[in-house]
Amino acid sequence: GPYELIATTTEGFYVLTAIVFVLANAIAALVLYSRAGRAMRAVRDDPQLARSLGFGPAAIRTLAFALSGALAGVAGILHAYSFQLVVPELFAIDQALLAVMLIVLAGLGNVWAPVIAGTIYLLLYQVAPIDGDLRAGLLGLVVILVILLLPRGIVDAVPAWRRARAHRAAHHLEEAPA
Repeated sequence: GPYELIATTTEGFYVLTAIVFVLANAIAALVLYSRAGRAMRAVRDDPQLARSLGFGPAAIRTLAFALSGALAGVAGILHAYSFQLVVPELFAIDQALLAVMLIVLAGLGNVWAPVIAGTIYLLLYQVAPIDGDLRAGLLGLVVILVILLLPRGIVDAVPAWRRARAHRAAHHLEEAPA
């Protein structure tokens, strides 16, 4: 049947991964724009204010942890199926640091950040013919530059550029002689 096709072919696995990706992003977007998402942001930004508004910070943090754990579990299942094994070496500290660096590079608090992080990973680790140490050094340099120049990450670069451009245009109009 159709489930055998997904489980036995590379193309089927890619389709399954794409479906899971779309569903995970839809869930993240639904949560982000729901009352629960607003509560999560309130607890993140100011737990005391959130508590005064009737949100229990411990319950909200538990919900966020459970949702992120569930999504990570699904990703882990796909990862294990893709490699057909699970060994501790796949989860060494350098892999954890790489994941954190990619998310910081892409930007925090944005549903597009993981997509950008995945694209950066794909380009650096699958497409570019760069040696391992050189690649790690290049990634480190890029992360430092992004932190210095784009503290909110790459995802915020285009909106930040548009805001700066609009600000310059408005400032230019104020200085123009009447």
